[in-house]
Amino acid sequence: VIIDSNNILDHLKVAVIVLDEALSVVYLNQTAQSLCGQSLSRSLGASFSSLFQDPHLAATTLRTNLASDQPFTKRETSLLITSKGEKITANYSISPLQNGRVLIEIEPLDRFKQINREDQNRTAQRATRELVRGLAHEVKNPLGGIRGAAQLLQAELSTEQHEYTAVIMSEVDRLCNLVDRLLGPNKAPSFTQVNIHQILERVNALETAAIRGTNHADAAVEFVRDYDPSVPDLEADSEQLVQATLNIVRNARTALEATTNPVITLMTSVVHRFTIGKRIHPLAIRIAISDNGPGIPPDIMDQIFFPMITSKANGHGLGLALTQAIVDHHHGIIDCTSAPGLTTFEMYLPLEQPRHD
Repeated sequence: VIIDSNNILDHLKVAVIVLDEALSVVYLNQTAQSLCGQSLSRSLGASFSSLFQDPHLAATTLRTNLASDQPFTKRETSLLITSKGEKITANYSISPLQNGRVLIEIEPLDRFKQINREDQNRTAQRATRELVRGLAHEVKNPLGGIRGAAQLLQAELSTEQHEYTAVIMSEVDRLCNLVDRLLGPNKAPSFTQVNIHQILERVNALETAAIRGTNHADAAVEFVRDYDPSVPDLEADSEQLVQATLNIVRNARTALEATTNPVITLMTSVVHRFTIGKRIHPLAIRIAISDNGPGIPPDIMDQIFFPMITSKANGHGLGLALTQAIVDHHHGIIDCTSAPGLTTFEMYLPLEQPRHD
C-alpha cells in the first residue's frame, strides 16, 4: 500500500509548516494555508515572519534554540497572523529536522470558540430577520391602500391641490422602498459557476466610476487587488454576490472620507476543510475586503449585521444586513475585525452548494 504523506498531513486539524535553514517556507499543509489565508504556491519562499509572528519570541531567540537542536513548545500563547493582521490564541511547537529544516506545528484554539459564536450569531440574525420580515409585511400591506386612496383623492381634487396627494404618494413609495430593503433579497439565489475575481472587478469598476463622478476627497481612494490565481470558480448567484460585495466596499469608501491616503484592498484565497455551521467543506473561498479607515465604533461592533444598525448620520443600516442575508443564502459566513487603521470583512463561501440542506 502506497501512502501519500502529504495527503495525510492535509487532513490534520493542526497547522503544519516546514521551513528551510533561512526560516523560509517550503511546505504548508491545508490547515496552515487556511489559517494564514494563503495557498502553498503563494507562500513558498516567504519568510515565516511574513505569515506568523510570536510577539514574545524574537527571531534571534528562535535561531538560538534551533542551533541547540532542541525542540520547544508554547501553550495558549498569542500569535499574530501577519498576512491577515489578526491575533489568535494557539499552542505551537518548533522542532529541528534533518538537513537544517524546521517543523512548526500550530494548534489554533480560537477557531473552536469562533464556530460556537458563529452558530449563535447566525441563529440570532435569522430570528431577527424573520421578525423584521414579519413587521415589514405588516407595514407594507396598508401602504398599498394608502397610495390607492391618495390616487382616488387626487382625481377628486383641483389641479392646485395635487401637490398634497403627490407628497403622500411620494412618501408611500419611499417607505415601500425601505420596506423592500428590509425584506432582503426578493428571490432565491440562481446558482451558476462564477469567477469571484470577475465579480470583484465589476465591483471595483462600479465604485471607481462612482468615485470619479464625485468631487469629494474620497476621489483619491486606491484600490489594491491581492487575488490568488489558484482560486477556482464557485457555485453562486453572480448578481447577489456583486450586491453583497458592493455594500461592503461602499461602506469602506464612506468610512475613508477623512482618511489620508485611503486604501481599499480586495483579497481572495482558498481554504481547505473549512467548517461552516455543522458542515466541513472540502474547499471554501475566502473573500476579504479591508480598508485603512478609522474603524467601526466598538459599541456597535457586535451588532453591525443587524438591520437599522449604523454609525453613519444618514445611513439606514440595511447594507450589511442585506450582505449577511445573501451570504447566508449561499450557505456561507461573514465576519469582521476592526481597529483604527484596519477594518476587514471576510466572507467564506463553499465551493459547492449543498444539495440537501
